[in-house]
Amino acid sequence: MKLKQLIIPIYNRFLCLESFLFPKLRSKRLFKKMVGYKCNLKKPETLNEKLMYNKLNLYWNNELVSQCADKYRVRSFVKDNGLEKILNPIYGSWDSFDEINWDILPQKFVLKLNTGSGCNLICLDKAKFDIKAARKIVKKWFETKHGLLTAEQGIYQKIEKKIIAEKFIETPDNLPPSDYKIFCSYGDVKLIYVASDRYDHKTKFDFYYPPWEWIPVQNSHPNAGPKEKPKHHDLMLNYASILSKRFPLVRIDFFNVDGVIIFGEITFTHMGCVHPFTPESFDKKFGDLFPSVFDANTIK
Repeated sequence: MKLKQLIIPIYNRFLCLESFLFPKLRSKRLFKKMVGYKCNLKKPETLNEKLMYNKLNLYWNNELVSQCADKYRVRSFVKDNGLEKILNPIYGSWDSFDEINWDILPQKFVLKLNTGSGCNLICLDKAKFDIKAARKIVKKWFETKHGLLTAEQGIYQKIEKKIIAEKFIETPDNLPPSDYKIFCSYGDVKLIYVASDRYDHKTKFDFYYPPWEWIPVQNSHPNAGPKEKPKHHDLMLNYASILSKRFPLVRIDFFNVDGVIIFGEITFTHMGCVHPFTPESFDKKFGDLFPSVFDANTIK
């Protein structure tokens, strides 16, 4: 066990170095390992290939993409598109943990990093919140070079890290809200998936075509099965359309709590562009929904 604990960090550093020096090579190697077939970047056909193509050729080092991948700066993009009303309120933002003004925070809140994935701390009672433990976690967030291990640094490397305190989203069952993730192309909604049961490692993914037609496919997580169409479904799709008009392939995420729509985030590299579909045929079927020729001039 000790030898394994020693080898893994060394190997990960090697992978990060490979990613830093040769991001396309690292991406293709990771793609083959994870998805199971060679990534065709000259003529991308599957959804994963088109996601990877855009990452490396259109989104890499793009200022608008960097802004929208930043969970703090994306708020300005949402406001500029006339949708300030769907932003989750924030209580503050800080450049370091020690700058946090705890006095302004309510009893319940969420601390999150403005970059990376899974960097969230939920506080349900400020009086019982373990600040010392939180400081250690946030320190690791700031030390991590997000995206480097999976060769996504071209999306994230220009983001200056901040801590954000957001309003805690309450739900009737006191469980994490379902996350509605909407794939779009230049304002056209193509595909939806819902992440539900996001607690105790029970997360489910379910894909739907826009009219709310459930699709029997899996993508890294099991299905929950068909669910009732959410309230204000069409309005949510309209918001996704507005926010996606300048991007050839993008995912716009929302929470929808009993018809109250709250913006989540904008994602350009769904599951790192390297997670297979089961059955595999859906990778191509979903890829066919998106253009093969992309207009880079819109991403400004």
